[in-house]
Amino acid sequence: MPDASLPDDEYKLMATLSDLADRELVATIGWAKQVPGFLSLSLSDQMVLLQSTWLDIQCFNLVYRSSPYQGILVFADDFKCSEDDAIKMGSPLEYDSVSRRLAKKLSRLMITKEEYVLMKAILLLNPDMNVENTERVQELQDRIHDALIEYERAHGVAASQRRSGNLLLALPLLMQAKILAKEYWFQVKKSDRVPLHKLLSEMLEYARS
Repeated sequence: MPDASLPDDEYKLMATLSDLADRELVATIGWAKQVPGFLSLSLSDQMVLLQSTWLDIQCFNLVYRSSPYQGILVFADDFKCSEDDAIKMGSPLEYDSVSRRLAKKLSRLMITKEEYVLMKAILLLNPDMNVENTERVQELQDRIHDALIEYERAHGVAASQRRSGNLLLALPLLMQAKILAKEYWFQVKKSDRVPLHKLLSEMLEYARS
């Protein structure tokens, strides 16, 4: 619920996105605990994975909510942003552009909710992060990847491996979006124009290290 008393400017964008990001962080932590095998990892590895991938997941959530893409980025049901809105509110243009490209890509692929959830789990269970038990995290990620292929097969996708491969090819563009989003949040934090919630601030400190 963005503050209706604020004009549609850069401050309103920062304040609204800060609140949304913190709420989504809480939701992401709760969701991660339901990913099969996640709670079997050490607490240290759980923290590393969440601290390392939360921004990937938030960027992915944004483009999924915005699909099928119709010229609008859906940050929340009551906070949507056209390209004109983005310019008016000083949204970082490169991040905005990459997010829209990714939303278009997911729209062309007609990604389903099940594929989206499995892709999120693949993002979370990233063995390339600085985890203690790399083999276990890799095993869990492989299981999710296998589940994605099995989902495609069960739903009549003849080239199930090709379909899952095409979905995974969206990840490099997602990584670009994550880098740009991280730069934006560092600038917001540095400007000190809006108060950041404690959890969001702590996650950004980890991302900086």
